[in-house]
Amino acid sequence: MKKLNLLILVSLLIANFSFAQETANPRWLNDRASFADYKKYDAPAIYSDLQASANLIESYEENPESFKDIELFPVIMAYMATQNFEKAKALLEKHLSVAPDNVAATRSLGSMLLLEQNYDGAIDLYKKAFAEGDVISLKSLASAYLIAKKNDDFKALLGSLKPRAKTDLETANLILIYAFSPEISDIALAKEIIAQMDYVEALKTANTDALNTQLSMYMQNKDLWTGEALLLPARGLILNSAWFPALNAYKEILKVNPKNTIAIRGKALVDYRTGGLPDAIKGVKSAIALGDELAYNDLVELAILSNTTSILDEFKTKLATVELNPQPRIMLVQYAIQYNNPELFFLGTLGKGNEMLYTNNQARKIIADSIKNFATDSRAKEVEALLAK
Repeated sequence: MKKLNLLILVSLLIANFSFAQETANPRWLNDRASFADYKKYDAPAIYSDLQASANLIESYEENPESFKDIELFPVIMAYMATQNFEKAKALLEKHLSVAPDNVAATRSLGSMLLLEQNYDGAIDLYKKAFAEGDVISLKSLASAYLIAKKNDDFKALLGSLKPRAKTDLETANLILIYAFSPEISDIALAKEIIAQMDYVEALKTANTDALNTQLSMYMQNKDLWTGEALLLPARGLILNSAWFPALNAYKEILKVNPKNTIAIRGKALVDYRTGGLPDAIKGVKSAIALGDELAYNDLVELAILSNTTSILDEFKTKLATVELNPQPRIMLVQYAIQYNNPELFFLGTLGKGNEMLYTNNQARKIIADSIKNFATDSRAKEVEALLAK
């Protein structure tokens, strides 16, 4: 349970950021004039570039007197992103003195107190934030109850937690940790939570820590995860490079539902990692044929990783119109630079879903430094226009 408590703390600090607005990005940290609008800055995408957060911290520390207390929230979040919790706490107290309605700051201060093992103080702040409409604080409050071993208080939250546990892996994990604890040992509750989950939705927001927590519980209670419930532990096994156990899990899922494209795609990745490139390509193409457009991301990554970009030719027209995620896009750009391939460069930099490349400072720099290599191509002007925004 000590290991699970540590995972709770890590997940809790991550949860201090709300779900990102689509337009939120690290460049907002350069917009000092907007810092007083602190509600705008409670989004993880803003702090996804650690260098941008470090730059803001450096600017603040050079002249802290120039920052009004009402403007401190982005600096606080930058400190938290770079794991300087002591300085974050000091500024939180100053900021809350002038912005008592900032529920994200209240929640964050609660997490600082939790790190100091001031459980009652943390719980009071989480309750305050939740009462003021901060839904994220419900998970924080439940986490604090678990860590403080306040099982009766946690039980009282189950009515609010269960509906959220259907699609939110962190919430489901909290209930499972409670159910599996030696003091509770409520296997019926654990089965209920595992059975009710919408695994497709849960995977959309699952972070590495949440998947590792789920995997840890699965490894100790394997019989409770069957059929499609294995999707989450299987992803955790992949994250830990446990390829053959992951392969077995995906095979079990596909016995129950041969058209589960998440399992097909997961198995394809495992096939590639275990030396079965033809089977991997076949799997990704199968997922595409079943209508899963996310599989195009897998196709790109597989092509780059295996240095067999010819497999993209069959889908050239479609790839230009589907939404590609930032990871395969930057892989395309870097591969194109290395091999001087304009088609792959513009496939990576243009089209649906390219916005994140231009809001990430590192990705922007890579593109800006390399666009000159493709300057004679008519598409270069479009990329230059995106960089100029």
